[in-house]
Amino acid sequence: MKIPLDEWEFLAHILRNGYPLEVALDFLELPSETIKQRLKQGYKVSDALFCDGQGSFYEHVRFFVKLLPLEDAIIQSVQLSAAFENIKSTLKKSAVYPCVLLLSAFVLLFFFTNAIIPTMMQTFSDMNDFKTLSLLVQLVRSICLLFVFLLVLMGIALLYLYSHKPLLLRLLMKYPIKPVKEYLSYRFATYILQLQRCGISTQQMMCYFDTLAKQQLFSMYMKRLNQLLSEGNELYQSLMQLECFTSRFLQIFPIGMASNRLDDFLEGYQKQQLHQWQKQLKKVSIWIQLIAYSFVGLVVFLVYQIMLVPLSMLENM
Repeated sequence: MKIPLDEWEFLAHILRNGYPLEVALDFLELPSETIKQRLKQGYKVSDALFCDGQGSFYEHVRFFVKLLPLEDAIIQSVQLSAAFENIKSTLKKSAVYPCVLLLSAFVLLFFFTNAIIPTMMQTFSDMNDFKTLSLLVQLVRSICLLFVFLLVLMGIALLYLYSHKPLLLRLLMKYPIKPVKEYLSYRFATYILQLQRCGISTQQMMCYFDTLAKQQLFSMYMKRLNQLLSEGNELYQSLMQLECFTSRFLQIFPIGMASNRLDDFLEGYQKQQLHQWQKQLKKVSIWIQLIAYSFVGLVVFLVYQIMLVPLSMLENM
């Protein structure tokens, strides 16, 4: 059963108001009977609540509960999980409309060039030979088939890389492209902000990074960061050696540390990075919409050229 983050947050607020856990569970859509049974069997409170959960929230809360009171651990875990959920939701909302528009326009173009327009041309074949138009339709049809072929090829490549995740991670670590660096920098900044607000030291922070899922690019870089720190390197020097962060992040980080205002600088960096992502998505969205509208315009042009034939016949009568 997947439990929403707001349910966990509500549980933390109830506990903060002094209600016992057994009473608080009755207010929520949690598997309360299972949890109460575990408590009777001698489970720790944290184990009874989180032992069988999967996902980022449970990764966070299992660590925080070792250092903070239960309600504080839940709140911090909810905030950390929500930070990543919000960025995903924002970017998805920006990308959904243009992608749906492009897909709809492509399906319309493919359907018309393979079914409707050839039938219309055949209907008026006695009145016009449609040589030029036939060549144009064949060209558009070939482009559509090529587009489908490329999509299938891309899908197969992505499925292969996903099924061979270690290979994909090694490639990304060896050749960290700009979007990957931006993602890693943003994620690291989010973790640093949240963990510092909890009063967690750098050493405890690195222990936390060790608890993250091992088959993730971020956790692999954090493992390397931990090795560099254990060799006696300072944090900023270690970040420079990883070569997985953006130049802007590496400029902001030491300034924030030197001025004891790292939180403010990282918050500013997050806002700037999010704005940049939205700006980039907007540009891509505009190009996608232009392509989609050009598909629709091409369909209208082809149909219009065919419909001119009976009109020209009427004029000649």
